Amino acid sequence: MQFQNRVALITGAGRGIGRATAQGFARAGASVVVNDIDERYAERTRDDITREGGRAIAVHADITVKGQVEKMIAEAEKAYGSIHILVNNAGIFSPMDFFDLDEETWDRTFSINMKGMFFCAQLVSKIMMENRYGRIINLASILAKIPFKKYVHYCASKAAVIQFTKALALILSEYGITVNAVAPGPTYTDMLNEVIKGDPDMEKIIIHGDAEQFRIGIPLRRIAQPEDQASMIRFLASEEAKHITGQLIYVDGGLSIF
Repeated sequence: MQFQNRVALITGAGRGIGRATAQGFARAGASVVVNDIDERYAERTRDDITREGGRAIAVHADITVKGQVEKMIAEAEKAYGSIHILVNNAGIFSPMDFFDLDEETWDRTFSINMKGMFFCAQLVSKIMMENRYGRIINLASILAKIPFKKYVHYCASKAAVIQFTKALALILSEYGITVNAVAPGPTYTDMLNEVIKGDPDMEKIIIHGDAEQFRIGIPLRRIAQPEDQASMIRFLASEEAKHITGQLIYVDGGLSIF
């Protein structure tokens, strides 16, 4: 129960990595604020946590709207009194050819993947600064390092997350707050399903690689499960990681070796 008496807010916690992260924190004793833009998914995660005996509330909020983020944080404080851990997980991942990429898709990608993260970090860090304690973990991506033709907008947004993480770590370090980023490699989530779309050959390409797309593939020869990412997120939020800040950690089975 290493996170007993800690409150963790996870954005985009209705599915995938966010859901696994919320469940993992709850099992480790944290009180969890489950955020998702889709209320049904947020409530499902909350219900699964409480069914196991954990503590969780579901808060519907669009993190790209500052007023909704403020309301979400107010609900978290009302329920639990404070926020000690913020996991900026919410994001979108949509393939589009560069020459078909429109302004709306570009803006929506950056709004969710970057602006929403900024709103959450800015508002929650003020609470952490008062406590002189906090852990912020931002979700980047392997595609911030390895470019992928149909994801120029996504690659750019996740590269921005990395520098945002480093700059914020400098700002908050004097308050005892750590800020780090996790860069997942291919992970079995709804996002990856959009890439694979039931194509076993595409799954093989991801694992074993090819010259044009995933190069060397995944040296550990498996696609990650959401819990693989959640485990690293929990580590960075733990006391064992109290001297780690401003870092990017790839959880990708070795895909980023070169």
